[in-house]
Amino acid sequence: MKDGTLCFVLGSGPPEQVLLGYKKGGFGAGKIDGFGGKVEPGETIAEAAARELLEESSIVAVAEQLEYVALLDFSFPYRPEWSQLVHAFVARQWTGTPAESDEMIPRWYALNDIPFAGMWGDSPYWLPLVLAGKRLRARIVFQEDNETVGQARLELLSPAEAAALAAGQSGCSAAYPPERDQLWKLRAIGDGLARRFGGGSDVCQIMARLQEECGELAQQVNHFQGSGIKREKMGEPSATELAREIKHVLLNALQVARHYGVDQELSASIENSYQTLVKEGWIREEGSSD
Repeated sequence: MKDGTLCFVLGSGPPEQVLLGYKKGGFGAGKIDGFGGKVEPGETIAEAAARELLEESSIVAVAEQLEYVALLDFSFPYRPEWSQLVHAFVARQWTGTPAESDEMIPRWYALNDIPFAGMWGDSPYWLPLVLAGKRLRARIVFQEDNETVGQARLELLSPAEAAALAAGQSGCSAAYPPERDQLWKLRAIGDGLARRFGGGSDVCQIMARLQEECGELAQQVNHFQGSGIKREKMGEPSATELAREIKHVLLNALQVARHYGVDQELSASIENSYQTLVKEGWIREEGSSD
């Protein structure tokens, strides 16, 4: 999954205003949005946002003064090459005069008159919140027309999480909170591998890999269960190899969940089963006196 940036410049007013741009060509042509683009190798997320803002609008902002407001995980199951992780900023301190560029035509809009009808369909879900001072993490899944939002899930970001994300680079680990368990790290691995190798994100390819990895895992299990001539031929089974094949199966299964945007349903299903077994007494939580 590729990384991108968005930056929204605020004017003092009155009334309070935000600078948006009409996209003249390329991805998102004909839509109104913030200013942004891809993160170049070696750039921090904030540096990329400041550079793209200057290139597209002639507005100058210092990267360290940009306010990180949202981590936006956009999923396009029917156009996976469009899926991306977007880091959104607000610029409250800036200099310069907005000017048309090769990519964008800037224009000021009052905060109570934002042209959502001309923007991507996800914008009404999160943009009013960040312009009101909230910091958030959002997972947006688009339907088959690649315009309509099918799912939108939002949670607040802590100031510490926002600061870590702003200082990070493309694919920064702060997108996957350290307090999360290893399922979150596996999701991070999947996204990292997608960036490293490119392609291979089609669900049919993921399922083919999952089936292959299940077969490899079955071979490792058979090796552990085997005896006599099997071990004489193949040697002693390796715990490292068995663990590696288990990891590959889990990784590809989680990529299926990622592709269809059902991470939260998966987490809810796991939590529901856990709580049911705790309630029935089949699992004893730490500190329980039972």
